[in-house]
Amino acid sequence: MLTPAVPNVINLSTSFDMAKDVFNYQSPYFPADKMEWFIKFGGNAENIPGYDCRTSDRRPGATSQVLGFAFIIYGVIAESIYLLDMIIMTKKEHRRLSCYKIMILLGVFDMLAIAINSILTGYFWLKGSNYCTNPNLIYITGSIGMSLWCGACLICFILVLNRLFDVCNKVMLQALFKNGRTYIVLIIPILYSLYFCFFTAPVLFNSDQTAWFFYTFVPQHDAAQYYNYPHTANNLFVVVITCAFYMYYSRVLLHYSKIGSGVSWAQKSFFIQCALICGANLTASLIYVFMQFFPTSSYLVLIGHICWQLGHGFPAIVYLALNRTIQQEALTKLGLVRKKNSSKIASVSQTAKGAKTLEF
Repeated sequence: MLTPAVPNVINLSTSFDMAKDVFNYQSPYFPADKMEWFIKFGGNAENIPGYDCRTSDRRPGATSQVLGFAFIIYGVIAESIYLLDMIIMTKKEHRRLSCYKIMILLGVFDMLAIAINSILTGYFWLKGSNYCTNPNLIYITGSIGMSLWCGACLICFILVLNRLFDVCNKVMLQALFKNGRTYIVLIIPILYSLYFCFFTAPVLFNSDQTAWFFYTFVPQHDAAQYYNYPHTANNLFVVVITCAFYMYYSRVLLHYSKIGSGVSWAQKSFFIQCALICGANLTASLIYVFMQFFPTSSYLVLIGHICWQLGHGFPAIVYLALNRTIQQEALTKLGLVRKKNSSKIASVSQTAKGAKTLEF
């Protein structure tokens, strides 16, 4: 069963002072909270300064059969749907479009993240796991899971730029995304993700706290030493700016609709997809930042974690529900509709009047 509230990670009287120093704080006694040090210390997380479990009793924490099985079932369903979407998106006729190239990379990040924040987390709930019951597994998967989240955030940012340029700046669209240039652009989020994996602190699951925290919750460890400020910056800037761009994108679409140039179903559905994904990402990012610095209700923490799950799983569901190309081919693959004669795929930028615009 869930406890009614998360125990204070830090004393409330000091929370606001720590939050003020979020971008200039440096750990006074160990910079070792990163995957680089995990490798340096022989693949044993407990050898890393600040990550030992000497003062822990290593006992399992709270368990929840309901949350455990619910997370696992959700993860399996989301992975299955995403796999179907990916099979379709990776077809050559779709892959030639820059937006699909970006969506494919996002799919890879999302599927890997779902395996950690849903399926593996469900297993941890069944076992009542915390850092000191599975130090190496939780340290490694926490590093990977957190880096996948940050990488996916940047990919979403690139995706909205791609769609925005497609509507209102064809010159920039061609400059950044024409032909193989998209692959070069996508190197950026991959490097960004690797930075978070190898050079910043991992999140660590703790069933008593109902989610993943940077703090180990080991007695005599100081919570203030475990904050991941690059992660905070990612959540406050990349995610928020991405959502702001989506709002601007909606205004652009509304403008085209009012002046009568027409907005295609593809553009409308893409905006709905982005709004749903952005809503889940924004909620998860803000809650995860807040709960690292301030005492937070276990129910709000759980909502934040579920939004993290939805942020990675929503794309698979909304692609299938709202993207007519993916929806039609998925139904055909499942044998629910007959295969139609192949025809040239319309650009995402095709207007309601039928005037096609250039797409890369």
